[in-house]
Amino acid sequence: MIRDVKKVLDSLSRIEHEVTVAHDGSTFLMRILPYRTVDNVIAGVVITFTDISERKRQEEERGTLAAIVDSSQDAIIGHSLEGMITSWNAGAEQIFGYTAKEVVGKRSPF
Repeated sequence: MIRDVKKVLDSLSRIEHEVTVAHDGSTFLMRILPYRTVDNVIAGVVITFTDISERKRQEEERGTLAAIVDSSQDAIIGHSLEGMITSWNAGAEQIFGYTAKEVVGKRSPF
């Protein structure tokens, strides 16, 4: 962190890093910004930590689900409430013979 503080003071630009706590796996977004006084003098830095653990967990879960859908040999088709096709996986391409490019955005016959 000391190296990052020096870098911010030298460049007067912000730095952001994700930091994971080893003992419990919590993840924080650390931001380091130069601190300016009302006289526009750089007098140090401001360091903030924002807990992003839940967001990271949700991103990992979405990634896992997306991998399952993408690799499934079953047809998995997403529809909007209006009946438009929003997603079409490789299994649907194999079963129905249409590519995602051909059907996404069109009205679903299902």
